[in-house]
Amino acid sequence: MRKQRAIKRFFLTLMWLGVAAGMVTVVTAAMRVQEANVCKGYNIEIEGFKDGMLFTSKENIVELLKTAMKGDIKVSANQTLICH
Repeated sequence: MRKQRAIKRFFLTLMWLGVAAGMVTVVTAAMRVQEANVCKGYNIEIEGFKDGMLFTSKENIVELLKTAMKGDIKVSANQTLICH
């Protein structure tokens, strides 16, 4: 009886270790995919103005975006950041 119970406990422990290893694998793969989809930079273009008639600058826009995002500007590859 004790031997059978020890075997059941061993297999139950082995099953939970397998579940934990699977979860670690899934989370690690998800983090890699998320990190791979972050853009390396951004480009700000201001169109539709006359020379010298801007009411803002690219630096001001970057500061506004950093403030709105509460840190660095991070845009994933499948997102589009368009401001009009």
